[in-house]
Amino acid sequence: GNSTEALKFYYSAIDHYDKKGFVAGYNSLLGAMRILFNLRALHEERLRYYTQKLNYYQVNGPKLNVAICLQGVSGYYNLRGEFNTAINYYLKAAEITKKISMQLYSNQLLVIGNMYRMWGNTDKSIEYLNNSIRLNEETHLNKQLASSYLELSFAYDARKQYEEAMKYANKTYSTAASIKSSEYVVRSWLVKADLFTSMRISDSAIVYFNKVIASPEALN
Repeated sequence: GNSTEALKFYYSAIDHYDKKGFVAGYNSLLGAMRILFNLRALHEERLRYYTQKLNYYQVNGPKLNVAICLQGVSGYYNLRGEFNTAINYYLKAAEITKKISMQLYSNQLLVIGNMYRMWGNTDKSIEYLNNSIRLNEETHLNKQLASSYLELSFAYDARKQYEEAMKYANKTYSTAASIKSSEYVVRSWLVKADLFTSMRISDSAIVYFNKVIASPEALN
């Protein structure tokens, strides 16, 4: 459809909710706008819109909407590879959600850990991912736990600490299997295949590549 007309419609709906004092969630229209911006490559519009709404919510509230907009702005800088700026915005969002929802907060720690890894700072990445894991273990958020283990495997892989990376790939698998998450089971196999390749253990790498190829998830 027409991007301009769609955006006008969504902006109008969000403005309507704002007048009602509606507290948006991350899966609300306000939070989901980032998906439309990404799909249509409207990156500058994303920055403009989330900055405008951020200024509004900082004056009028609610706090959670401030955090959503901070993440929206962070995503713009993340896409540009400006990780320091992206992380600073995300940290501000995390400070807000820490007082609202441990589930949201632990997910934000995971994302911050990912951004530090992408930036090349694996020490900070591992620090934030371990904090995310601790919260997920305490609150039994097993799908987020599987995701955090997977990210930690990537961080150790980036350091060429393959045995440590494999340990967290195995933890990803066991956690995913316990909650019957085929998505994360397959992801763990793919990571293990890649790690065995890096370790030059080709027979084991082929076993896990074949598991991935044979999985229905690989067709999606």
